[in-house]
Amino acid sequence: MVYDNVRVMVARFVGRSEKELTKALLKLSIYYGFHFRFTNTYQAHEKGHVERSVEYIRRKIFSKRDEFSSLEEARQYFKRELKRLNAKPRKDAKSAYEILQGEGDWLLPLPPLYDTARITEARVDRYACITVDGNYYSVPDDLLKKFVFIKIYSDRIICYHDEEKITSHKRKYERKKWSIDITYYLRTLKLKLGVLVRSSAFSQIQPG
Repeated sequence: MVYDNVRVMVARFVGRSEKELTKALLKLSIYYGFHFRFTNTYQAHEKGHVERSVEYIRRKIFSKRDEFSSLEEARQYFKRELKRLNAKPRKDAKSAYEILQGEGDWLLPLPPLYDTARITEARVDRYACITVDGNYYSVPDDLLKKFVFIKIYSDRIICYHDEEKITSHKRKYERKKWSIDITYYLRTLKLKLGVLVRSSAFSQIQPG
């Protein structure tokens, strides 16, 4: 499989052909034990081959449907259609899935699921929030000024303290947005009831 020189894989070019790879790609290749190969500069035919691979999936799957109510709905649709394509018989009367099953005895054992999270730590501020990429996420208010361990996924933020999960938020991609769970402020609200109506937490409560 040949990869395009996308920024999630190639951090920068060193000279005409040498590439400095991203840490994410290196960790992934070490974990699953695969080697990678990229398209070469000034080789237009290689670029077309890579783009054609993406076009095949777009034509076979997303040409039939390209509107979804959520990212999760799109993911489930994609998984179902991939299974359908892989189960389709080929010229030799065997499907891709059947061929893969036949090679199972020669494959390495499947490793545990790779965790794609970006890891960081942050100190809880005076509003009982941590900041991730310019946005604010609430944590229990008894953790003020303490450090929390954060796992950042493409769609969610998960926080831990003392090796215990303390909260999970849907990740925001704007800037200076707040994700507030009002239940994390019950201890504070018992002492300062008047601040509730004017708070960001109150404005995010869903009706019903």
